[in-house]
Amino acid sequence: MNTREEVPLKKFNVKDKRVKLRRLDANKNKPVKYIKESDVKITILNDIPSMNYLPELVMATWNEDIDEFNASLTEEDRKRFIFRTLQGKFIPTALRSIPVTFKIENMSWHDVSHLIRHTQLSYASDCSGDKVIENRPVILPQAVKNCGCFEEYDEAMRLLNYCYDKILNDGGHIQDARLMLPRTMTTFYYVTGNLHGVIDFIKARIDRQVQPRSDNLIAMKLLLELCKKIPELYFIVNPEMPNSFYIRETTTNFASKWQPPLPQNAEALKDCDTEFLYDNRDDLPGNSEFVEIWKELLETFENRKNEYAEENPKILKIVEDCTTGDWR
Repeated sequence: MNTREEVPLKKFNVKDKRVKLRRLDANKNKPVKYIKESDVKITILNDIPSMNYLPELVMATWNEDIDEFNASLTEEDRKRFIFRTLQGKFIPTALRSIPVTFKIENMSWHDVSHLIRHTQLSYASDCSGDKVIENRPVILPQAVKNCGCFEEYDEAMRLLNYCYDKILNDGGHIQDARLMLPRTMTTFYYVTGNLHGVIDFIKARIDRQVQPRSDNLIAMKLLLELCKKIPELYFIVNPEMPNSFYIRETTTNFASKWQPPLPQNAEALKDCDTEFLYDNRDDLPGNSEFVEIWKELLETFENRKNEYAEENPKILKIVEDCTTGDWR
């Protein structure tokens, strides 16, 4: 039996003020709630529409009679057309016709600066100037602990929260108070795009040689959620695929060149004579937890992929036909 007093649900009132100020507990010693980078959460919010129309869309150039063309296709033909479209082998208009909206939670304000660089996507944001931010979790990077500066980091976070609370309590404007909020404080974003743009986002941000851990985790978790909706992507978007941007930029004088190539990029860069800023990132302080989580995510991806193949054995023939066979 629930002994807690039930709080009556407050009904929405369209005439309420959107911004509701209140007095905060301005206390320099108020504890901060910390979470890990790996606590980032991805939720796809919309249903992915049927893709049965894709064959006639991608074959519009050649078809004189659309009805005759549709009638000529077997179910397996249609699946091959869809798979080949997902591979990106037809006009990008096809993938751009498939909407995707997802929510990212437990990301840092710093992560936002990377997210919004993707101009193929549109955003609805958590706004720090239109609500009171109180007791919001903060990311605790493993490097803070490994490099022995947790006490200083914790004090900085508490003091910034205190400054925010005190400015509001003393009558300062909420848009001034929000300047106190740390970049590692968590936020959420709604992201809308099409399948073409979302796949490009995943391929860019999953690159562990040029993107931060947080980007890698967002991309990988988004891929896992997207594969639940479109399982054919298990056989198309490989988390350990060659990283085209890294390969291309490493051969120039204008790349950060943080670390030597990972195995999937080594062959393409075997003749590249360059010095790198770090050795393998995975061996640096602050990365051991990520390494283990990344292994778990890769294992989850492979297990789900294998489960889908066992339940849908025809998919392997479709993959073969569209990769090396007549449909390639």
